[in-house]
Amino acid sequence: MLLKAHGTLEKRLAPLGITVKWTGFPAGPQLLEGLNVGAIDFGYVGEAPPVFA
Repeated sequence: MLLKAHGTLEKRLAPLGITVKWTGFPAGPQLLEGLNVGAIDFGYVGEAPPVFA
């Protein structure tokens, strides 16, 4: 959350030509499905969603 609020990640990756797009998910299983199909590169979830995904 701090990276997003301060824009730190965007600033560090901009010289490399990499853009950052922040996307919200309604719950952990949806985020894990996005990771599974390659639609996103990084995310965080609680302990239970990986068990059910």
